[in-house]
Amino acid sequence: VEAEVEVVDEKPAKTAKQEITKPAKQELAKATPAYDTGFDGELDQSDLQLPRLNVVSPTSKLHTEDEFDLGSVIFEKELELCTKGENFYFVVLQARKDFQQKLDFDGGEKPLIFHTKDEVEENGGTTVYSQDAIDEERYYAPVANILLAVKAPDNLPAEELHRFPMEFDGSNWAKAVVTVQGGSYTAFAKPIITAAMGKLRSKGGIFKGMWVGGTAKKSNDKNSWFVFTASFAGMIDDEESVEFFADLANESSLKPASTDE
Repeated sequence: VEAEVEVVDEKPAKTAKQEITKPAKQELAKATPAYDTGFDGELDQSDLQLPRLNVVSPTSKLHTEDEFDLGSVIFEKELELCTKGENFYFVVLQARKDFQQKLDFDGGEKPLIFHTKDEVEENGGTTVYSQDAIDEERYYAPVANILLAVKAPDNLPAEELHRFPMEFDGSNWAKAVVTVQGGSYTAFAKPIITAAMGKLRSKGGIFKGMWVGGTAKKSNDKNSWFVFTASFAGMIDDEESVEFFADLANESSLKPASTDE
């Protein structure tokens, strides 16, 4: 699914445990010299365009035009991170929930996004599902924008390692953003939200959990599609590893959700 989104933000507001080893920290410079990057000026996280993760469904251009296999997870719309039935490991760095207007897929109109239920209601919408609300384009469904540290697959070709520039003890990692709604919100975001409000909160941070990601097939009497899934793999307890992921989380900024699947 590919859609443009107009953001209205009035109040800025496989499942075995993965062993974490000591990271050799790699930081993005706050003031980057030209000799280091070839770019003169002060660079920070706001200048970055982070990779996105997409799941391949039957109507996706990733399948119809780029010929990726159904159910695969694609990194930067170029690299197959895992195929249907396989998994990838990730750590959640930041997450943001918004409410997105439910519009006719073929209408071409940009859905509005609000950050809170109050903002939705103040603008004539509702977060309570009903067919009438959908028909009147007043229904706003939850959508989550989630920033991940994604582990490179073990069998990744050497020429693709540049996509995963952060390395420690033989493992390569990259930041990536995933936007989930509908079935993917239920299967991917809800387990993360549950852990964030429970066991990870009690441990001091959303970045203290290792996750296993994948996809699952869904269908109704008209269509079939694939959704993201997330399963908790275990706590990250090593002090230096926690510091590594905490630094990645703290140096990042997460924008409102933008559906680009």
